[in-house]
Amino acid sequence: MPPAVRAIVSPLREALLGTLRGRGPAQAFAQSVATQILVIALNVATGVLTARLLGPEGRGVLAALVLWPHLFASLALAGVTSSLVFHMRTASPQEVHRVLTAGLVLGGACAAVGAAIGAVLVPQIMADRYAASVIALAVVATLGVTFLDVYTVLLRNAFVALGRVGTANASGWANPALYLVLLLGISATGWLSGETAALGMFAAGALTLAFLCRQLALLWRADTAGLGAWLRRLGAYARRGAPGDAMLTVSAHADRIVLVALIPAAEFGLYAVAYSFSRLLRVIDSGVAYAGLPAMAGRPAAEAKALHDPMFRFVLHAVALGALGALLLGEPALRLLYGAEFAAGAPFLYVLVAEAALGCLGTVLAQLYLASDRPGFLSAVQACSCAVLVVALLILVPLWGALGAAVALAIGAGVRLLGLGLGVKLVLGLRLPRITLDAADLHRLRAGLRRA
Repeated sequence: MPPAVRAIVSPLREALLGTLRGRGPAQAFAQSVATQILVIALNVATGVLTARLLGPEGRGVLAALVLWPHLFASLALAGVTSSLVFHMRTASPQEVHRVLTAGLVLGGACAAVGAAIGAVLVPQIMADRYAASVIALAVVATLGVTFLDVYTVLLRNAFVALGRVGTANASGWANPALYLVLLLGISATGWLSGETAALGMFAAGALTLAFLCRQLALLWRADTAGLGAWLRRLGAYARRGAPGDAMLTVSAHADRIVLVALIPAAEFGLYAVAYSFSRLLRVIDSGVAYAGLPAMAGRPAAEAKALHDPMFRFVLHAVALGALGALLLGEPALRLLYGAEFAAGAPFLYVLVAEAALGCLGTVLAQLYLASDRPGFLSAVQACSCAVLVVALLILVPLWGALGAAVALAIGAGVRLLGLGLGVKLVLGLRLPRITLDAADLHRLRAGLRRA
């Protein structure tokens, strides 16, 4: 191989191998982003299939059914996930098994509470817009699938904290891949509907959790020694972070909760497709959420910020490019992929892309507060953002329908980003990260990807 070609190919090869290993912070981040790109591609495939076969109304029923287990699982885990990762990363090797045992116990208890609350609320919210059979299935799913979602999230994050990012990422792409296979099978039988499509998604989730449990059994043993003490420590951290996580969850789902109650299923289907398509941009902060906190937790503030700031700059530039591409190609892509009837969702898409970009940057800043053991301030910012969002939804949805919900989301994301940005200096006593990339950033990224 000529030297000039080797000079180009060799660094790329080393970076690719490092990404596949996923051991260091940069490698873990790159692998997580690559996994999320695959996940997004699979989700687009299932989204296209369901949209074309079900139409806007059937797609709206599907979106309404799968909303509730994820919502109440996220609320149940408020503060618990970050607490588990933080304590697993800062505990001694001898105590890691005890921390995880306590985390799984705490997660199960929270899941039971979340599922019970959901089973009471779901019928009341859906009563005026959906058939009784759809509502009944939504209640059953809330009671059962909430537990699946809770333990899937906990185990994925536990593997990341244990340095097994590859296992966590494998479960990430396996879930939509299994769903696509099941969806094709259901479609071939001629039984595809919003309800059966949702059942296929739940079945894929159960298989993914079984895979995670099998992998966990190979490297973890239940250890109940000091269970009460660890439950108190995990709970103390979780209580401080729970309001912020809960507000973030409410902020992320409030639009669809309101829309399920107020607009027809067909319009909700248009919005659901636009929302799902706009989440292409959130592939970036998914990688941050997996790799950021484990890399920064337990480090001095200066070291944590040294890891955080280059990550912020890379995310800023990535989301700027992604948002520009989505704004230029959004409507043609909706028309081409989902069908001409879904092109009417393009105005929703443009606003939701802007909201996704703001949300990505907010997620990066949030990791700095979690790593600095300041989840309380993060909770306060989330509370303000959620309050603004709810007020905006109540004002704008009656006026503009689904478009009003998209605008309200963007306003809430902007308030969150502003609050977290101000807190970097006022609360953490640190300087805001600069926004321009330089040669040192690129060198650090390349070195991180090449490091074994």
